Amino acid sequence: MQPKIVLVGRSNVGKSTIYRQITQHNYIPKKNSFVKTIDIQCSKVSICNFDFLLIDTSGFISDKKIITSLERKCINQTLNAIQTSDIIFFVVNGNQECTYEDKILSKIILSKRKQTFLLLNIKCLSFDNIFYKDFYNLGFHPIYTISSLKKTTLINFFKNHVIPSFLNINSVSNKFDSIQKNFLINSKSKIHNSISQSKIVVTVIGKPNVGKSTLVNSLTNSKRIITDSIPGTTKNSVLVPLCYKDQNYLFIDTAGIRKIKKINCPNEKMFIKESLNNLGKSDIILLIIEFKDFDCQQNIKLINFSIKQGCSILIIVNKCDLISANKIKKFKKFFTSFFSYSKVINFTIHFISALFKIGITSLIESIKKTYTNSFYNFNSSQLTKILHFLIIHHQPPLINNKRIKLKFAHPGGTRPLKIIIYGNRTDHLTLNYKTYLLNNFKKLLKITNNPLILIFKKSINPFIKK
Repeated sequence: MQPKIVLVGRSNVGKSTIYRQITQHNYIPKKNSFVKTIDIQCSKVSICNFDFLLIDTSGFISDKKIITSLERKCINQTLNAIQTSDIIFFVVNGNQECTYEDKILSKIILSKRKQTFLLLNIKCLSFDNIFYKDFYNLGFHPIYTISSLKKTTLINFFKNHVIPSFLNINSVSNKFDSIQKNFLINSKSKIHNSISQSKIVVTVIGKPNVGKSTLVNSLTNSKRIITDSIPGTTKNSVLVPLCYKDQNYLFIDTAGIRKIKKINCPNEKMFIKESLNNLGKSDIILLIIEFKDFDCQQNIKLINFSIKQGCSILIIVNKCDLISANKIKKFKKFFTSFFSYSKVINFTIHFISALFKIGITSLIESIKKTYTNSFYNFNSSQLTKILHFLIIHHQPPLINNKRIKLKFAHPGGTRPLKIIIYGNRTDHLTLNYKTYLLNNFKKLLKITNNPLILIFKKSINPFIKK
């Protein structure tokens, strides 16, 4: 099994910076900005055939300073990560004195009796740190000096200490020298590089505080993601695996997406950008909405953006436990008509309660069915018959008193599904007629929750001399 390496320490000592350097994470906060880690981040890394899982945790706070329930949840996750880890990277700030939190955390780590590296993180390696001796009292020897802002120090640290210590060897061959040019081989930050073809990648998106994290916890039957009533609890995207009925899933919980006008923090824009980037890496998208904001145009924009990415979509209406069963039936009809009017048709709408796990089983089954349907296998004969049937019921428009002729159709690919239609003067087809063909192809082929793209091409006359 791959060893688990966990980064622990008090807040703002450079744990997340080390994590981003090792995993080559794209997000880099602006200078002098402090971004607090809430949820545990986990990435798979391979360095010169040494595979391990790197785990980033939230900043440790002593019991005396814990004020909110959110801070208590963060500390519990950090302690659980320490308990389940194989190697501990205890990160301290070498430019400051040893604090009370450092001493309390050191006692907790020592009680676990696990292999621990005390990392003295300083801004400049040439800096003569007057607080260096203070950390000897923590009980870890030796102390390793690094700079989270410089990859070379992390390279040398892994090369000279971590890998030899874990593999229990005295020397390291020269093959580790190539690590300086290509430090990371695999990283889970690039989702599709670490996911097998049989794994279904599901991204959960929506506005803040609509229940995205609660839904992922309910789907995976775990408490992997910290939930709270405060909007914006989830910042970075969190990956949670699940195996259900011999099918592997990977759920990605994302930061809440708000309107650009309401965003004041520059770091929040980076989190939203990361959420939108995950859409293109997903097989299925779960859009979470609430009853009170079902008609929000932002939800329609998210759906249209997901369609452009070629992803399958499921619309989830959360918190259905807050209304009666009779009202749910009325809302179902209203929701269906609203999204149909908004040109978002053939999408299944699930009414669930993520908190009380209502409708979770049927949702997982719908995810599997939607993923399977994204690989529709149509033949040209079937598509051409449907095309001729639609033409009989609604003829193409006249252009200069001449009828546009659509001749035949054939499949053009999957994910997203594509149908190529050949004919004469197809570039003159109106948008209304293209919409008519698209909607009826979806209806007759029973395509749900998956985008369909119609590509029109002109037939080439072989008798025309070039």
